[in-house]
Amino acid sequence: LGSATTIWLFEPLGEGKLAHTKATFAAKVDLKGAVPKKIMEWQAKTFSKNMLRLRKHFDKGKEVDAEKRLQIIDGLKKLKVGSKGLTASIKFGNLNPTEKSLKTFHQSNKAFPLSETKFKVEDNGRGRGKTILRVFASLFESAAFFWDFESNAQAEITGDVLRKVISRKGDWEMLVRRRQDLKSVHGGRHSKREYWNVMKLNKINSDTIIISSESTTQREDEDIEILNIPKRTPFKRQFAKAFTTMMANKTKIDAVLKLRRIGDKETEIELVIKLELGNKVSSKTTKAALEMQLDEVSGAARYFTKILNLKDMTKKGGEALGTDLSWDGGQLGGLHSRNDGEKHMDEVCKESAAL
Repeated sequence: LGSATTIWLFEPLGEGKLAHTKATFAAKVDLKGAVPKKIMEWQAKTFSKNMLRLRKHFDKGKEVDAEKRLQIIDGLKKLKVGSKGLTASIKFGNLNPTEKSLKTFHQSNKAFPLSETKFKVEDNGRGRGKTILRVFASLFESAAFFWDFESNAQAEITGDVLRKVISRKGDWEMLVRRRQDLKSVHGGRHSKREYWNVMKLNKINSDTIIISSESTTQREDEDIEILNIPKRTPFKRQFAKAFTTMMANKTKIDAVLKLRRIGDKETEIELVIKLELGNKVSSKTTKAALEMQLDEVSGAARYFTKILNLKDMTKKGGEALGTDLSWDGGQLGGLHSRNDGEKHMDEVCKESAAL
């Protein structure tokens, strides 16, 4: 007879109004016999669905994110305009393409229709992009959304397989790590993408906040710690360098996010990025990576539109919600596939607080 052993481990995470728990599930199965590999893989997927059902049943991702945003908003209200704001403004200006150079950029035909999204693919896996879009949320709430790097909403919008804050320096600077599975248009050779960045938030004035994300080489020691390799290991740096090269593929992304208050519940967001994927990366793969990065702003816009209550819905908010319902161009990495229009409309109606 076959046998199976399963173990569940539940661990409380953090404190606050919303209790949340980390669940770990492990299983060992012995079917006793020459069982084809495909059947065992199917069996493994069946076991893993237990976790998905558990997460879906108890999901409070939106509530957890909302509570965390409130904590960040409290900090933003106390944050004063400082001298570092000038440095942040200069970074934005240096990365922001001039009107003359912007004429050489291409309009994205896959971007959210209400956004103004342009990009330029250069040689050797390099590219630049810019997008502007209005979000129906306050300045502080919009900034808190992007600053909460490990939020459930950010993970869902970006499709990242890993989003982790490695370390913090005060309240408004942190070293972050993210990993993406970007499928190459030539067979997936360059699918693994990993970015390490130093993020900083600066209040420029009462109506403007800038969040910068600068690529960094601060990887080796963190990689060692993540892999639990003793620091006294003689070859730790050689191993870390090889590991980083394998996982990151020499990828870099520099981005600056400028948030400007338009009204009490309306914020204009401007994102400029510079991307380097390394040599031997096709222009089509670079284009796909640029569009995925730029799409994160429209993802945030759609997120806030969906949580608008009917009493807070404005004409512009209704236009944004209607555009999302009928948008047929979102094929970025398969994140917003519109292969089934009726199913998509049904999902938007269920997720929208107003509908």
